[in-house]
Amino acid sequence: MMTRYRFFLWVIILSFQQSMCLSQSGLMTQMQDRLPGMNLILYEMIIIPKSDLQTSQMRLHVKIANDLLQFVKQDNRFRARYEITIGINTLKGESAAIRIESGLIETASYANTLLRNVFSEKIFLFELKPDHYSLFLEVHDMEIQESYIRKENFEIPEYSSVPVTITQPHFYHRISSEEDAIPAIPPVHTSSDICFYAEWYVVHNGSHPVDLTVSIIGQAGKTFETHTTTIEEDSTLTRHRFFVKDDLSYGRYTIDLSTRTTGIKQSVSRPFFIRWKLDESLMREPDKTIEPLQLVMTRKDWNRLYQLPHDRQIEAVEKFWADRDPTPETDKNELKEEFYKRVSYTINHFSTSPDLNNGWKTDRGRVYIIYGSPTNVEKPGVSHRELSRYEIWFYDHLQKRFIFTQRHETGEYILVSEE
Repeated sequence: MMTRYRFFLWVIILSFQQSMCLSQSGLMTQMQDRLPGMNLILYEMIIIPKSDLQTSQMRLHVKIANDLLQFVKQDNRFRARYEITIGINTLKGESAAIRIESGLIETASYANTLLRNVFSEKIFLFELKPDHYSLFLEVHDMEIQESYIRKENFEIPEYSSVPVTITQPHFYHRISSEEDAIPAIPPVHTSSDICFYAEWYVVHNGSHPVDLTVSIIGQAGKTFETHTTTIEEDSTLTRHRFFVKDDLSYGRYTIDLSTRTTGIKQSVSRPFFIRWKLDESLMREPDKTIEPLQLVMTRKDWNRLYQLPHDRQIEAVEKFWADRDPTPETDKNELKEEFYKRVSYTINHFSTSPDLNNGWKTDRGRVYIIYGSPTNVEKPGVSHRELSRYEIWFYDHLQKRFIFTQRHETGEYILVSEE
């Protein structure tokens, strides 16, 4: 059996008094469990109401990254064997369904066995009655006899109990029939996609027409698009699609679905991500793409980049990320995507004004970009009369914590202690 290569762990060097430098694998190592597309086991449950509204089909899509499994070399090829067990119980402990399925992955390249963005996919179909359920998902590596488990509770609604129900939207990269549709897991739109759309169902009792509103919301609550349609009263079960336009810039967005009928309103929302390649259109927003690089470059390299003419900056930024690509044999650069995902998050959540893109410049933004999402956030001293003026960010896996205090005059949180 061949010993597998594991990614090196680099040390993160952080200094708020000087230019901050970050090694790419340090970032990846911290974020491999949080980065969209970098988790080794991905799954998505899709609930589709049946026409009689008495049962629903639950489609479970499971993706297993090559890097999760142990490959064995046999006859100049590398093979990994695994077994997936799916168990569905009611919350009362009654068994509703169980499936066990085996899988085999083969590749001629040893490098492919290490990839975290190449997946083996399985689809499981279940017909379930309205109830509250628990999902048990186990991936068992047959070579090393090791199991990886995921658990989640979910609900099959009783559609007749409410006037209208909106199902959770799911995103897709290509147009297909309901039977062979494969969702985008995670919901990320890249420049290589032919299309990118959300799909959902609306169920209502047919007594009155239903107004359905779809909105795309970006940073600081800015609405980029809104459409309203009317579902006629005799259409009790309808399927809907919304195609995301290609003119959205790099970042995090939310699709918001709401219905209104006879004064009753329901809403469902879900985030999705735009991950364009770092091209000319993206470079028109240097406050989002070029300026944040000073957090991960040496002062000398940053000054050299900043002084270059615009066309040379594009070339230099591409080279910077290409030199740090953790998987150069693939089209994706996970490190670059993760960096800009964090920049986008800080702009959306920590900017001092909706008109500014300066969230990454704040103390909380810099900590977030370097270390990622904290394990836990505490706001001590919160009462019903006032908001806390402190935030404590805990990073359990790093044994670190950061304490921020809020300025009265600006509302911005300032780092006062790193432990």
